[in-house]
Amino acid sequence: MGNVLLYVLGAAFRYSASGYEFLQLRPEISTPTNSWKRLIEGVHLNKMGLSPYDGVLFHETPIMLQLYTVMENILVHRSLLVFIVLDLLTCLLVSEAGYYGAALMLQQQKRIKGDVHPESGSLLHSSNLINVLPKHIAIFYLLNPFLILNCAARTTVVWNNFFLAAALLALTQNNRFLGTLAISIAAYETMYPIILIFPLTIHLATIEGQQGRSVTSSVVETMVYTLLWLSCLLGLSHQLSGGSWTFLQATYGFIVTVPELTPNMGIYWYFFTEMFEHFRSFFLGTFQLNLLMYCIPLSIRLYQPLGCWWPQQYWRLCSGSSGYTTTLRTPTIISP
Repeated sequence: MGNVLLYVLGAAFRYSASGYEFLQLRPEISTPTNSWKRLIEGVHLNKMGLSPYDGVLFHETPIMLQLYTVMENILVHRSLLVFIVLDLLTCLLVSEAGYYGAALMLQQQKRIKGDVHPESGSLLHSSNLINVLPKHIAIFYLLNPFLILNCAARTTVVWNNFFLAAALLALTQNNRFLGTLAISIAAYETMYPIILIFPLTIHLATIEGQQGRSVTSSVVETMVYTLLWLSCLLGLSHQLSGGSWTFLQATYGFIVTVPELTPNMGIYWYFFTEMFEHFRSFFLGTFQLNLLMYCIPLSIRLYQPLGCWWPQQYWRLCSGSSGYTTTLRTPTIISP
């Protein structure tokens, strides 16, 4: 009963905050890549038979464009309810990840309890952790002001957070199918979540290696799954775009080249506003490579078999380096 009231309270906060439409214009919340107003503009252009990718306003993927076009009759009048429900489902996934994570930690603690010094007993986890941790995660998620504003502004980050939460749940369950699918969809939407495939790959390879499987075959299987999902998503996008690949420049090209230097929570816009155009390509490549070069080292250094915190910290360190950063990219992963 307490959990139900908590979810009701979280939904009420999100609904009440939706009355402040200025939230959709705040640079801390809305960026060119997640703006609700831009998404609606793209849907209207698509219904008029015009390609939204020919202009400079729309930067969502073709699958999301078609999804919102089909659901327009629902979203126009009940768009907030859709976002609230999706946010509550995200909370449920993160709480479930906390449940499985707590269960794994208690199992590990039980195996090593005999080697722990009696005076260190107070440092051990309580057996009630499996009940307390998911509830605490739900409280932190549902009452997180950043996530409340995120939902109220109806940014498409809500969808991305949902798939990131599914990836975290898959990691705690050692589920390669769900993990690679969730990361692939999140990466398909905003590109940068693809870096999470490294901690997932290392985690699965370590767990399966302890069970006698070859580490190489585990890594290869994870990569093949990921490439398969991404190929299917891009192939479907190509078909939905009428056999055109122009959406690539309007979506991923826009994220990589950062052509729109409107103020946001990141450093790109200020750095490139003050820079001579002659040096732009060099520093743009440096910034993007700076993000990628940490992927494998951080995954190895932060790895812990039974902990959920290491992919959280990994994503926290990397997500701030994107061109269109907001305060809402990281709370889903940080909250546990």
